[in-house]
Amino acid sequence: MEVHTTARRVKVTPAVRRLLDERLAKLTRYVPELGEAHVKLTAEKYRHQAEILIRVRHEDVVAKAEAADLLSAADGALDRLEEQLRRLKEKKSRRVVARRVADGGVRRSAAAAALGVEPRPARSRPGRPASPAAAERRPRVLRSGAETKPLSVDEAVDRLLAEELPFLVFVDSRSERPCVLHRRPDGNLVLVEGRR
Repeated sequence: MEVHTTARRVKVTPAVRRLLDERLAKLTRYVPELGEAHVKLTAEKYRHQAEILIRVRHEDVVAKAEAADLLSAADGALDRLEEQLRRLKEKKSRRVVARRVADGGVRRSAAAAALGVEPRPARSRPGRPASPAAAERRPRVLRSGAETKPLSVDEAVDRLLAEELPFLVFVDSRSERPCVLHRRPDGNLVLVEGRR
């Protein structure tokens, strides 16, 4: 990995350079394509500051730290950078898992297709939870058998106020659009009109 170091009013010691080289090289376990890092080290009176910038997937990741000595400041910035990259990697892995679940499991490989091996069926049928515990977590949708007639906005306001509802979904009799009328915390009413 290539490390570009800029030092202002401070001398970079071999210990600091070794720390930067070793710790930045270890960051490739989070981002394998990591090629270079820019490190800016500064000293102002009794404060030492370290700022590390790397580019990951067309996005800049910056970590800053401040301490009484240069080695501690560099170590703090490296800790923060490692934490950011760890979270970025976890976020990416969660997306991959979510995509697999949304696709209905792992896709069939080319080798399995050539051999004629069918993928294993999913554990549960679509629309049904896999276990009773999952059934408790997922709410059921119950349809009301009552039909409603279209309302004017004034009628909807009267009904909302009379029944003390937090919101009311209705079809506007004039425009024949679905609408939502809801009460704000300050007592005013907001009308949201949908599209046809």
